Order: sequence, then C-alpha cells, then structure tokens
Amino acid sequence: MHNHLSGVGLGYRLPDGSSLFHDLTFSFGPTRTGLVGRNGVGKTTLLEILAGLRSASAGSLTQAGRISYLPQRVTFSSTGTASCWRGRSRWWKANWSATGNSL
Repeated sequence: MHNHLSGVGLGYRLPDGSSLFHDLTFSFGPTRTGLVGRNGVGKTTLLEILAGLRSASAGSLTQAGRISYLPQRVTFSSTGTASCWRGRSRWWKANWSATGNSL
C-alpha cells in the first residue's frame, strides 16, 4: 500500500479560543518528512493531530498506509523493566491499531 497523508483546511484552536494555526493544506508522500519551526508555533500539536492523538478544530485529514509518530517526550518509570516496556509497546500497538491506525 502506498503511504500518503494529506490535510485540507486544517486548524487548531487553543482552549482560550485563539488560533494556533489555521487553513493548513498539505500532502505528504511515502518519504520521511520532518517539521521545523520556532518554539510555540504548534509543531507538536500538529504532529499529535496527524498521529490521531488530538483532534483538529477544523479541516480534514486523509491517510493511506503506515504513518509513524515518535513523541517529543517519553517518560520511563524508575521501577520499570525492559520487559515491562516491551509489554506496553504491544499494548500501545494493539490499541492504536484498533482505532484504524498503524504503527
């Protein structure tokens, strides 16, 4: 399957009602893509929307194939073991796939 992600008129409003970004239209093909910009412009929020972890305030997304997301911050417990995290990874993948997405 051909990997593809596109968005039309994508926007996100903060809880106070101000717009973080609006009217974004884009299309990404099967190549790795990075996102760069100043602090506070909405890069992490946009990536969370693209990964399905957050809902956009406006616009639509179309996805085909595999979309991968690596969070900006990952928290590990000081009492966790590698085996424990492997189990959580399986849980995450099973639950993420159940929503129609893939890792």
